[in-house]
Amino acid sequence: MGWHIDFDDCAKSDLVKLDLFDARGVLQYLNRIIAPNEDPRRVGHPYGDQWLYETNGVLISVKISDNIEHTESAPDEGKDVETPKNDEDTKATPDKPTILVLAICRKDQNTLQRNSNLPESQTPL
Repeated sequence: MGWHIDFDDCAKSDLVKLDLFDARGVLQYLNRIIAPNEDPRRVGHPYGDQWLYETNGVLISVKISDNIEHTESAPDEGKDVETPKNDEDTKATPDKPTILVLAICRKDQNTLQRNSNLPESQTPL
């Protein structure tokens, strides 16, 4: 099982702010360790409704969505089956579960608290 990794706009901005070494390390970690993992929760840490990963002093906050809608079920009798009209309609239901990267920061900067919807009392790793 593979995972599709997508970046929130805030996470894209955070990634650009990192130096080249750290940014490359984050991308390699996500693509080589997290994406091919059967259950990425095993290597992460729960953080409210999000998950945290750490690589080389960089924290990565993600939301894991593994609820896949199955569209290949048999149609009910007497009902018309609606088929996608273009490529845009087929992208609405992904074929892989998704990991949405929400925020990225160096561990010495505690910007995850600023970017998350968690109470101030919870602190990251």
